[in-house]
Amino acid sequence: MNRRLSKINACLCAISMIGTLANTRTINLSAEDNSSYSTEFNINLSGEKKEISPYIYGVNEHADLDKVTTNVVRQGGNRYTGYNWETNYSNAGEDWKNSSDTYLSTSTTPGACAIRLSEDCQEYNIDYKFTTLQMAGYVSADANGSVSEDEIAPSIRWNKVENRKNSILSLTPDLDDDIVYMDEYVNYLVQTLGDATTSTGIQGYSLDNEPALWNNTHPYIHGEPITMQELVDKSIDLAKVVKEVDPNADVFGPALWGYLSYKQLDASDTDDTEWNTIKAQGNYNWFIDYYLDEIKKASDETGTRLIDYLDIHYYAQDTTTQEGILQGVRTLYDENYIENSWIGEMKQWFPTDLPILPNVQNAIDNYYPDTKLAISEYNFYGGNDITGAIAEVEALGCFADNGIYLATFWDCENGSPYSYSGINLYTNYDGNGSSFGNTLIETSIEDNSKSNAYASINGIDDSQVNVVITNKDMQNDETATVNLQNSTREYKSAVVYGIVEGSSDIIVLDKVNNIEDNSFEVELPSLSVVHVVISDDANAFDNIDISTPVETPTYKTVTFNASDYTDSKGNIILDLENPQNIAKIVIQADITSNQGSQWWSAGGGICVTLDDTTWAFKDYMFTNSSNTVEIEFNGKFTDANQEEITGIITDTKVEIQHWWGASEKSDDGLDLNTNYKTITVYYNDTQDIPSTDKILGDINEDKSIDYLDLLLLKKHILGVSILSNDKIADLNQDGYINVIDTMFLKDIILKSN
Repeated sequence: MNRRLSKINACLCAISMIGTLANTRTINLSAEDNSSYSTEFNINLSGEKKEISPYIYGVNEHADLDKVTTNVVRQGGNRYTGYNWETNYSNAGEDWKNSSDTYLSTSTTPGACAIRLSEDCQEYNIDYKFTTLQMAGYVSADANGSVSEDEIAPSIRWNKVENRKNSILSLTPDLDDDIVYMDEYVNYLVQTLGDATTSTGIQGYSLDNEPALWNNTHPYIHGEPITMQELVDKSIDLAKVVKEVDPNADVFGPALWGYLSYKQLDASDTDDTEWNTIKAQGNYNWFIDYYLDEIKKASDETGTRLIDYLDIHYYAQDTTTQEGILQGVRTLYDENYIENSWIGEMKQWFPTDLPILPNVQNAIDNYYPDTKLAISEYNFYGGNDITGAIAEVEALGCFADNGIYLATFWDCENGSPYSYSGINLYTNYDGNGSSFGNTLIETSIEDNSKSNAYASINGIDDSQVNVVITNKDMQNDETATVNLQNSTREYKSAVVYGIVEGSSDIIVLDKVNNIEDNSFEVELPSLSVVHVVISDDANAFDNIDISTPVETPTYKTVTFNASDYTDSKGNIILDLENPQNIAKIVIQADITSNQGSQWWSAGGGICVTLDDTTWAFKDYMFTNSSNTVEIEFNGKFTDANQEEITGIITDTKVEIQHWWGASEKSDDGLDLNTNYKTITVYYNDTQDIPSTDKILGDINEDKSIDYLDLLLLKKHILGVSILSNDKIADLNQDGYINVIDTMFLKDIILKSN
C-alpha cells in the first residue's frame, strides 16, 4: 500500500479515520428496538455457471498466515521498488524518510526475501506465490539510513538496475560492480528454489509496484512522472527477461494503484498532453487499453505471451462511515451505485467507466484477450469491526462473479481479524478445511444495498450447495428465504455458519432439518454474514452442534481526565483498587506533528509495582491511523523480562508512562506533541468501580455512570438544568459541552451494561 497523489489526499483522510470508527460506533442493544425485514434469494441450479478461480482468496506477504486460510501469497509493495536482491537492502521512499536499510531482511544471503516467501508458503501448504522485480531504474546500494536530496540517483547511495547481464549469470552476484541484474535475479531464484512448475519455486513475477506513483513514493529513484511509453517499453523488456529465464512463470503488470492510473496513468499530468495524443491515435478510452494493445503487439512479434495478468490495485475510498464501508464494493460491479467519494464524482465526467470491473474486463477482451485479471492489493476497510467481514465477503463474491483470477488482500489495519474471517468463511468455514464451491451459480437478489448472496457447487455436482449471505442493515435482522430452483434434487438439510457482531469467530448459528419444496428461511442478525451449506442428505449435519453464543463481556467502567492525574514528569498516575481485576484500559490522545509528519507512532507502558523493585506492565502504541488504543489485561501483566505475571499485584497505583515517539521527520519523535485526553478503565463485573472525585461522565456525581447521567447531560445541553461540575461533562475533552459528549457518554454506558 502506498501514499497517494496530492490530488486525492482527501481520500487518505478517509483511511485514517477507520480506527476511530471502530471505537465510537454506538450499538443498538435494546431488543424492543430491533425490527426485521424479509428478502428472497433465488438460486437457479440450471442457470448460468461460472468457474471460480481458487486464487481470489489470496493475501499479501505480511498477512498473519496463522489466522487466514489461503493458497496464494504476493510479495510486493513500496519497499520492493528499491529492493536490492544481492544484499537485501531496500529503500522506504517517502513512506519513511527515504531510508535505505535492512527493513525487509537482515540476511546476507542473496534473494533472502524470496527464499523466505518460499519457505513460508511451504510451511502453510500454499501453492502459488509471486514476488516483485525492480523496474524503476535504481535500488539501494547501502543500509546507511536516510538518503538526502543531494544523493538522488544516480549517486553512490544507489545501484543501477539493468535487465540483462549479457554474460554468464552467477549464483554469487558481484557486489562491487554497482549494478543489479534482473535476469541474474530470476535465474538465481530458479537455480536456488526451482522453476515456476515446482512447489518451492516462484510461480509469478510482478513488474515492480505502482509505477504511476514513483515520483511521489520514490522521488530519489525516479523523480519525474513515468510516461506511458516508458512504462510500456520497460514492461515489455523485463517481461521478455522473465519468459527467457523461466518460461513457465507468470508475469504481472503494471500494478496500477487505482482508478485514475487505470484511466490515464499519471493523475498529475494536468494538461494530459501524452494521454490525449495516445488516446487520439488509438481511439482508446483508458490507459490500460493502450497498455494492453502495446503488450499484445510485442507478444505477437516475440511469439510469446509477455503479460499473463493485468494487475491492478484497488482501495475503497468511501470509508468515513460504516455505511460507506458496507456499500463500497458495489463501485466495482453495480452500474446503479454512485459512492460518496471522488470516484463517485467521476461518474459525471466519465459515465461509462463505472462500474470498474466490467470495464476493465472489456479492455482485456478488446485489446489482449485471455489475459487474466489480478487485483494484487485491495482493502475495503473495517477490518477490526463486523463491517470488515461483510465487505470482504461481498468483495470475494464480486471477484468470483466478475471473473477475477487472482486477488491478494493487503492488511493495512494492524491485524484485520474480521477481514481474515471473511476470507476464511469461503476457504475454511468449519475449521476443517471445508470451502466454498468452485462453480458459481446464478443467483437473483432483491436489494444489494441491504443484502447480497453468492451461491456455488463443486464442478457439476449439485448434491451440496453453498450460499454466502450478507446482512448490511445496521438496525434490522434479516429473514432470508433461500429458494433452490430448477433442480431435480430434493434438498433436505442445511447448516448455517456465520460471523456476527462482537466477535470475528466463525460459529455455527443454526441447522435446518425441515426443508420443504427446496425452500427454507435463514435468520441473520443485523450486521452479519453467513455461509449456508445445503445438502440433499437429511443426516448430513447430524454431528454438527450449534455453537454456544459468545456472551458479550459486561464491564464496570470509570473514565479519567488525563490532565487531572498527570504528574510533573508527564506520567498519568491513577489510584485504583485491585488492578488484577482490570479487563482493559482504553486511552485517547491527540498526537500532532509540528513538522507535518504524516507517518508516526508513539507509545509507552501501563505499569504497576509488585514490590519496591519489580514492575509489571503492558505496553501500548498509537499510530497515525488512530488516536485510541485499547489494552487488554484480564488480570495478566508482563514483567521486565517479558514473562507473564498473574494474580500477585497488590499495589493500588497504576502509572501510564509515555516512553517514546518516532515519525518520518524525526527518529526520536521530537516533532510530535502527545496530548493524553482520557483514560477509561474497564473492570470485570465482579469489581466495584474505584472511588474518585473526578469520574468523567458521572454527571450526577453518584460514583457510577448510567442513563441517569445521560438524561441529566441532555437536560443541561437543552438549558433545562445546570451542572455543578462542567469538567466531568466534557467527555471528548474539546472544551465544549454539546451533543457529541452525549454520544461519548452513551457509548460508555452501552459498553458497561
